[in-house]
Amino acid sequence: MTGWLIYRDNDIKDNEFFISQLISAFGALGQKLELISYQNFALKIQRDYRPCDFVVNRSFNPDITRIFEQLGIAVFNSLAIAEVGYDKALSMATAAALGIEVLTSVLSFSDDPISTEFELEVQKPNFGHGGHGVKLVDSKAPRPKANEKDAILHQIYSASTAEDHRCYVFLDGSTYWTVRTAAKGEFRANLKQGGRVEAYDPSEAEVEMAQKLHRHLGPGNYAIDLIPYGESYVLNEVEDVCGYRSLYQLSLCDPAAKIAKGISSNL
Repeated sequence: MTGWLIYRDNDIKDNEFFISQLISAFGALGQKLELISYQNFALKIQRDYRPCDFVVNRSFNPDITRIFEQLGIAVFNSLAIAEVGYDKALSMATAAALGIEVLTSVLSFSDDPISTEFELEVQKPNFGHGGHGVKLVDSKAPRPKANEKDAILHQIYSASTAEDHRCYVFLDGSTYWTVRTAAKGEFRANLKQGGRVEAYDPSEAEVEMAQKLHRHLGPGNYAIDLIPYGESYVLNEVEDVCGYRSLYQLSLCDPAAKIAKGISSNL
């Protein structure tokens, strides 16, 4: 069987190691995984035509997932996961509907300052990823001219601790937890911003929150990020296309092997 691994061109170089690990892991199971450039691939749509047997979509575009699913081709992750992982406001709304606490958030499409009642707020591109474009600002500060689909999610700033607790979920149902702590003077806990990571033993409350989201979203390979807030925890985001550097760095598991085995078992 042949699968397509779809990446954006600018992400291929940063993920060369993981891409090679994925291709090797699928090869060891007798599956061929082809790296496909999101910017350069062309999808022929025709009745009874299947360009591949399955897709691993890491392009940050759930529309690709939607189209392949309509063609009857298995996509990992599913559309239910891809949409929530791509749209931060949707992830907040989904969690809130499930009874999971979230950071108070305001979704805005306006170029002008808006009244959020937050003294300090974290502004995130609603469709962004990897900590890019995330800012800690005075809520009344103007923001740059918006581009198409450039919605901004305004969230109350939680100054209790600059860390997040990540639950990695795999298709076989296994989970691995890490805690990422921001570098000195930085409010983002991303490793690319100089943060550090350690293995983490989650509280019962955190496990319950992650399990509730997992039951709703279904099986897949993704991450659920929680952050301490007051005496409890709140959802920070769901990552459909998550990075696995932490799991390799901490030798918690072989992510590529787990992903390949999980997908192969579900074809």
